[in-house]
Amino acid sequence: MDRILETKNLCKYYGSGENEVKAVRNANLEIQKGEFVAIVGKSGSGKSTLLHMLGGLDTPTSGKVLIRGKDIFSYKEDALARFRRRKIGFIFQSFNLVSSINVWENIVLPMGLDGRKADEEFVMDIVRTLGLEKKLQNLPNTLSGGQQQRVAIARALSSKPDILFADEPTGNLDSRTSDEVIGLLKMSVEKYGQN
Repeated sequence: MDRILETKNLCKYYGSGENEVKAVRNANLEIQKGEFVAIVGKSGSGKSTLLHMLGGLDTPTSGKVLIRGKDIFSYKEDALARFRRRKIGFIFQSFNLVSSINVWENIVLPMGLDGRKADEEFVMDIVRTLGLEKKLQNLPNTLSGGQQQRVAIARALSSKPDILFADEPTGNLDSRTSDEVIGLLKMSVEKYGQN
């Protein structure tokens, strides 16, 4: 199989001395292309810290994160930001939508920040798949939590990333909507080739 992500002795420590917190200690993992992987554990066990390092949002204390064999922390800050916009999709528990722009603008925002034009046919396929076609002109605050999460999923998929990270994507949703969102994420692995 094709390895898309690998970590080598990944660590993240906060503080020092007796106040040191070892949020992530020597994490080693491999994820193959097409895999759907969940990181589970109790609250405070370092799941979000690990996910943020995997996606290049947080710098490790030591160790490496390799995406397609390239250590992402070998990039300079600007190059890492560009890499994230082009190769990594993020879905957050709090949705992170921009309240002053409509659904369509939120979905294509990452590509605009990168100076790229959206593949409108591809984005509209995602929009239809997620049932958002009648909501494109809406502002995020006029949508339900489940609809906002669908917009966040569409935004994450729209730039055709190599890998998709979701940090508690169902944490603010009821159980029925949570099941639906997990189903949509699994479908994206199959339909759009995301990991």
